[in-house]
Formats: sequence, structure tokens, C-alpha cells
Amino acid sequence: MNQAVKIAMILDSDFPPDPRVRNEAQVLIQAGYEVHLFCLDYRGTQPPKEKFLGINVHRYRVKPWMHSISSLAYTIPLYHYLLQKSIQQFLDEVAPDILHIHDMQVARAVFRSNKSLVPVVLDLHENRPAIMKFYEHVKKFPGKWLIHPHIWKKFETKYIHQADRVITVTPEAKSYYVDSLREPADKFTVVPNTVSEQFYENYHIEKSKIEKFKNHFVVLYLGDTGLRRGLAEVSPRRYLLIKKIPEIKLVIVGKSKSDDDLKSLAKSLQVDPWISFEGYQNVKYFPSYVLASQIGISPLHRNLHHDTTYANKLFQYLSFARPVVVSNCTAQKKIVDKYHCGLVFKDRDSQDFAKKILDLYANPERRNQLGLNGKHFIEERFTWKKISPSLIEMYQSLNIMTTYAEAHSARFARTLEFMEKHLPPPAKILDLGIRNPFSQTMEDAGYQVQNTGGEDLDLHWEVVKGNEFDAVTAFEIVEHLVNPFMVLKDIQAENLFITVPLRLWFSKAYWNENDPFDRHYHEFEPKQLFMLLEKAGWTIVKADYWKPPFQFKLGLRPLLRSVTPRHIAVYCQRINR
Repeated sequence: MNQAVKIAMILDSDFPPDPRVRNEAQVLIQAGYEVHLFCLDYRGTQPPKEKFLGINVHRYRVKPWMHSISSLAYTIPLYHYLLQKSIQQFLDEVAPDILHIHDMQVARAVFRSNKSLVPVVLDLHENRPAIMKFYEHVKKFPGKWLIHPHIWKKFETKYIHQADRVITVTPEAKSYYVDSLREPADKFTVVPNTVSEQFYENYHIEKSKIEKFKNHFVVLYLGDTGLRRGLAEVSPRRYLLIKKIPEIKLVIVGKSKSDDDLKSLAKSLQVDPWISFEGYQNVKYFPSYVLASQIGISPLHRNLHHDTTYANKLFQYLSFARPVVVSNCTAQKKIVDKYHCGLVFKDRDSQDFAKKILDLYANPERRNQLGLNGKHFIEERFTWKKISPSLIEMYQSLNIMTTYAEAHSARFARTLEFMEKHLPPPAKILDLGIRNPFSQTMEDAGYQVQNTGGEDLDLHWEVVKGNEFDAVTAFEIVEHLVNPFMVLKDIQAENLFITVPLRLWFSKAYWNENDPFDRHYHEFEPKQLFMLLEKAGWTIVKADYWKPPFQFKLGLRPLLRSVTPRHIAVYCQRINR
């Protein structure tokens, strides 16, 4: 890059320590991007600006109660209203080329502040609408009446549609959005949370932690201890585990508002001597706890969120060659089964969990082999270094798209003017082809736009048969089709806008040998295009011919190009069937 592309990341939280934000920013900086991070300062104890690991951090002071109203963000717009001014100030100062929104909580304020209409990456750290249903404050009064996950879902759908690219944390999350929202798969990039090499290569050993549990068979849990994490069901029962493994110790590192409930349960079951509640611990002590353990567990309850995300603890255990016992949540089960690094039990089934623990206790060799398999999986496939190239590839494709939009801005402007003259917004549009820069241009003008999913329209022209659209747009599409007649004939909408590049007598047809979808099977003369449209049942209302913007270049061909119409835009109406 001659001049670094500026990325403005938006995080409505403190920074540091968010490891996902840090990892993504650092890998983008290493790839030559300039990263600026908008974040919040609730306590007023951090500098407004600083350079942190190469990240240009911009902190904006907010009142502590702002965090308390964040869950109301899509019920009452106060949260976004209060943040929007600071975000706008940040964007005016940075003048970014790309916006990167960390999670959907702040998305509304960012989209509203994006006056320059730069491309947007929406980074979904989790399925927030799905997991909110299990938050205690959402299940109780007054949150039960004020916080509505279905409204969050509505806005999640809206902003996924408006974003140029979307990042998910698992392939399962990507599949869920592609299938449920009918968005094109290539709009999504999977960037999982995982461990960095630093976690298991340059770690500090706290000998007291290891010494404390040296005479125990340690089953370790790291992380948030909320009840949906499954700890109540896996507390060691006397009749299931303690009689058979007297030296067992469930070590719980983490905390939540559920801790008192978990401790009361342990006491009522008379198993509290076999459980060690360690409370919150600095992440620097996690390697010591893992080294003190024999098995790591992730007993999550099954739900849509847990089925489509990874618990980071899973990779922390595996990076130190500790086998895992996990519930059958889809995403984590697939990893354990595929890479043979542990055992899977049915979620909330205490007996099945105990059976898996006893299996590994009785088979040290198997336990060791499963742990080694897991370590190999991490080192060869799942460190940040291994998965981060997908993030770079996504940004490179976004750069290409941005460059394309800039190069074709004059044609975009003329196309929009042509549409607005004949079918003003807010018309509902089916735009043939995957989402592209002009899709956003139409939406910004007030049109409701839905794109097709990247199907081969020569084979799957049935996607145009929906009758809920006011118009279909086919911009630079039909020249790529072997048989555009079937697509044009089966369109159910009453209006059609089409643009195609015209045949140039002094130039060969465009043909990209490396991409079968980037070739012109047809290069039309106007009379050929008109014949095709009329035979497919359309009346031509208006046709415009466009010459390319003048560029001074020497040579006969550049001269001919400057005076020869290169594109034709046609507005058609359906002949009564």
C-alpha cells in the first residue's frame, strides 16, 4: 500500500483488555493497515489518546451509568443518541476508509454516524439476541418488560443486511445467518476466538497454584460461572464420582452472580470439600491452573448461542495438552469429535458427565493421547497465527470493492439518477447478483434492496419469480449469462432496469481466464438487447447511452473509446401477460 488504509474500529467498552479486539487490530497493523480504535472510559483514569501495541486508541469519557442502560439500546434509543456525537467526532477526526464495528450493541449509532458512507464490517462477537434470553436481568422485572430480544434480533438482521462484510466466530454461526437471513455466504468471514502462541509458550508458573492441588485429580473449569454454563449439573455427586475418585477436585476459576447458588448447592449435596471456588483470577494464572489439572471441562447448556460459538477455555485447556469433556453444543462437539481431543456428554446430564470423567480417570494413556491430539490441533490449525489470514483476505476483498466503487462512481450516479426518474424510492428492488457497492447506493437513496445469493442464473433463474418486488435490477449481469432469456422472461415484477456494456467494434469481448464468473458471453449491440427484452415480454420505455468519463491517453483506441457509447441503460415495463 502506498498510503495505509485507515480502519476505524468501534468498541463501546473499556480497552484494554479485550483480546479479540487486540488480536484483530494487531494483525491488521502487521498487514499494513492503520488502525484507530474508539472505546469508552467509564472511570476517567486512562489517557484520552495513546498508542497501545501499535493501535491508535481514542478514549471517550462516559458516565458509569451508561453501561447500565446499554441493554436498553434497542428499546429506548438514548444509549445510541448519547454515543453518536462522540462517534461522529471520532470519525471526523480519523476520516477512515473502512469502519469495523465490534458487536451489534453499538451498531445503530455507528451506521447513523457514517455520513461518508465508507464500507462497514460488522464483527459479531456472539449471537446477542439469542443469549440475552438467558440473562438474569432480562428474565426479571423490570428488564422482562423493557428488554426485548426479538427487537434486538430485528436490528441484528437490519445491520447484517446493511454491512458490507460480517464476521462470525464459528462456521456454525455463519451457516445460521446464511440460512436464516438468506444472505450470500461470501459476505461472511469466520474469525474464531482462540489462544495466541504467547499463552502457552511464554507463560508464568505460579507454583502455589500447582502445589495446592498436587494430591488431587483436578477437573478444571475456567471462565464465567453463570448457571447457563452448566456447573450446577457437573458438581461432583457422592454416588457418581466421589466414591470412585476420592481424590477428585472440581476447581472453578471465575465468578458470576450465580456463585452463591453454586456454593449453596455444593453444601446441600455435602460435596463442598471436593470443590474449590477460586473466584476471579488474572488470566496470567490460567496456565498454572491448567498445568495443575488432569481434565478441562466446558459443560455449557445447549441453546442457539452456545451451539454457534466457542468457549475460549476449550483452547486454553488443549494448548497445554489437557483432554476435555464438553457438552454436546454443536460447535464445540464438532471440534472434539473431529480432532479426537476429548469426550462429549449430553448437556445437563450429570450421569453421562460422570461416566466420561470416570472413563478418562481409568485410562491414563487414553487421557494423555487425547490431550496430545488437542495440542497438535491448536499448534497446527487453531492458533491466532493460523486463523488470522482469513481476516486479512476479507479486508483485501473489501479494499478491492471500495476501489471498484470509486472507479465506477460516475456510472453509479447516472444509474441512480435514471432509476429515480422512472421509479422513485421507496420501491422494493430485487437486485440480481450478490450484494455490491451499488446495492448500498440504492439503499442510501431510500430503496429497499434484496440481492440474490450468487446463484448461477443460467441454472437457477427461479430466484426471480417472487412477486413481492416493484422492480428487478440487472446491472452488468446479462452479458455474463449464456441464456439470459429465461431469467428475463420469468421475472414477476412489473418494472425492470438493466445496464449492459455495449459491443465495441475495435475491441474483443472481455474475458477473464482465471474467473468463470467474470467473462462476457455476450457483448450487445442495442438492437440485439432490445430484441431480447421484447421477446421476453418487456416494453422498452426509455434507453440512455453513456460514454465513459474522458481520460487523456495517447493512441487510437483511447480516442475511439472517448467518443463511443460504452454502456446502455434501459427501463422496461412488463407487457400484460
